[in-house]
Amino acid sequence: MGFFAASPKKRLSKHELKDALKKTKGLEKQDIEHINEQLNRGRRGGITKQDIHDAARRLRRDASNGVNRTEVRRATEQLLNEIDNG
Repeated sequence: MGFFAASPKKRLSKHELKDALKKTKGLEKQDIEHINEQLNRGRRGGITKQDIHDAARRLRRDASNGVNRTEVRRATEQLLNEIDNG
């Protein structure tokens, strides 16, 4: 059973969100910004495993979309740090 197989609509805790982000192959910058915006609004419950899975799938599906992987990795690490501190 894959990581995203169970309860895709389950609301994520802070720890689960961090784990889900680490297990993706990478997120688009706009997806990271959207998740960060949700966290800043205190609406963490609005982010599900399916949201993260969809974002990662979009990035894998279109490998030539011009996303700078280093920038995405840096933004993801920054988001993970903010989750830890928030």
